[in-house]
Amino acid sequence: MALFPSLVAQNQFVDVTGMNQVIPSTLYSNACFNTRNSPMYDPWGPISAGYCTSTPVGFHSPGLLFDGNVFERYPVNGIPHLAINQRPEGLQLPGAFNYTDNRASLSLTPVTENADSAWEALAVEDIIKKSDSLHDSSHDGLEEAAQPKFIKTPLTRQKQALTFMLKREEGRGFSDEEPVRCNGGIIADPMGFGKTVTMIALAARDLEDGKGEHSIGEEGSRNIQATLVVVPLSRNWKEELAKHVLGGHLTHDVHLREDPLTGQLENLNVVLTTYDQIRTEWKAKNGKTRSMFSVSWRRIVLDEAHRIRNSDSQEYKAIRELQSWSRWAVTGTPIQNNLEDLGSLFSFIRVPPYSDQNRFEEDISNTWKSGDSLKALRKLKRLIKNLVLRRPIKTLGLPTRKDIQLEVEFTAEERALYDRIAHRLDYPEKIAGNNVNSDRKGKFREFTELRQVCNLGLNYKIMQAKVSDVSKPHKGPSLSSKVNALIEDIQAFSPREKCLVFSSWRTTLDSIKAGLEHLSIPSVRFDGTVPQEERQGILDQFKATNGGRVMLLTLACGAEGLNLTEATRVYLVEPNWNPSVEEQALSRAWRIGQKHPVTTVRLLMRDSIEAVVVERQKLKRKLTHLLFPSRDNEIALEDRAALEELHPVVS
Repeated sequence: MALFPSLVAQNQFVDVTGMNQVIPSTLYSNACFNTRNSPMYDPWGPISAGYCTSTPVGFHSPGLLFDGNVFERYPVNGIPHLAINQRPEGLQLPGAFNYTDNRASLSLTPVTENADSAWEALAVEDIIKKSDSLHDSSHDGLEEAAQPKFIKTPLTRQKQALTFMLKREEGRGFSDEEPVRCNGGIIADPMGFGKTVTMIALAARDLEDGKGEHSIGEEGSRNIQATLVVVPLSRNWKEELAKHVLGGHLTHDVHLREDPLTGQLENLNVVLTTYDQIRTEWKAKNGKTRSMFSVSWRRIVLDEAHRIRNSDSQEYKAIRELQSWSRWAVTGTPIQNNLEDLGSLFSFIRVPPYSDQNRFEEDISNTWKSGDSLKALRKLKRLIKNLVLRRPIKTLGLPTRKDIQLEVEFTAEERALYDRIAHRLDYPEKIAGNNVNSDRKGKFREFTELRQVCNLGLNYKIMQAKVSDVSKPHKGPSLSSKVNALIEDIQAFSPREKCLVFSSWRTTLDSIKAGLEHLSIPSVRFDGTVPQEERQGILDQFKATNGGRVMLLTLACGAEGLNLTEATRVYLVEPNWNPSVEEQALSRAWRIGQKHPVTTVRLLMRDSIEAVVVERQKLKRKLTHLLFPSRDNEIALEDRAALEELHPVVS
């Protein structure tokens, strides 16, 4: 049955009854509407809507569909003041249709508010208040799903996440055409909630539900029933599959080669691959080496999905071309730098209309920056409420964590060097207004020079001399003020207390290691220069009771994927522009399995560029708290000053 293709915008309205009754569509699963009990369509009568869902309902504006017509309010069952009465003058409707069903779930379609000034938008927040919906993305009231039959590990907090995902994937819709699909979402729980085993459990449920039930291929592709899991490194997922799945019930393979994959796919439930492999196949011109792009997967799971936050990157562009029925982005840090990070994730899961990230920038980012931050925020929070699961870390019951900021003074000589470089870089002028977004790459390079002076002190000058003329011998001065403060703090505590020390730069770790060796404090090193085959041995050495007391790690190498609960003291040598990277580093010790209180120490040079970095961190944390609130950090939507303050990290 055609649904007025010349009049009705695609995916903006749906016919839910089989009677050509035009009803606003909703973004959310499980939202049900029932029409008046009549097989005939009355073009002048109201369309009653019954609210029968546990999730909030958001309506599209019909303002641009019937130009110049007014849509009045009419009662919705249980919510007397919210609804619309459609009186489209001149709209030609068929006289009668067979009555099919008076209740049907609406498809997952976009929240686009295109109403002109004459149309009063429906107060979605009022509907939310009158429903039993959850107050934020933590979804406290979710029921627990049943233990999957083929998962041998008893699930705990993962059962609620499984419920969330099953509801997202089981949404149904009725339309004259195949609806745009968004049968997935974003799992943004912090470290410790078992995101990996949750995704494994979701794949295992396919075996119980029967293969092929939801398989809907995309144009030019062959449907398969495997879940494609894209990871930075496949080892952890392989170990988790072996640990949690009953033997032989969830067949899987790792695709890290140029060999065609398609011949094996019919017999696999899970395929593991890496972002590098996806990018390699995407760039390949030979179709035989693009096996992951030649099929439509049942499901795609991105582990550490923040890897695609840059929509200009090859990883993002490659991932976007993969075809699947369902898409899940898994990341504990959905916002790392600015709001566009979240837009990239919405684009990946293809929530219409934001599968086009330019539309996200137009509707959300630009609206926010143009002064209507409250409108942008409300729209964004409705999306998050229904597409994102993020529960507060305090529900894990971890040991206490004490956070300390250790401020250090430059020596007179260090200050003179710092000021000289800052003057050469015109630093005070370039940081004016705390705006580091314009000419971002150039400024960050210059800021990096100042940040390294904060770490190395006078040794920075020696390091630069070595780079310029390696033929001449150079003797460095004593340790910098910051490195001295770090080592003194380590010395002040029991030798039995193990410590992690993180920095962005190996040169900083070199200086720290020299200072530790001078005082005979045993340490081990874990950075990009350590061969892969030696890394496990270094980890084992540190974890041993009589092993190294201090582990020196680069953030790039050690902030993800390591379990180091033997340590109870964690140092961040310098603040990072990205606060989520810091939290990932701290989570190496403060995580499930830690039995003792943890102390974190952030070192900071007074009156330096590092204060600017910390202020930028605060803005990014505020943005995260605003979009993913817990009851401890909620920011009032009416606090317009707070919303305007966040402009620098919106995009």
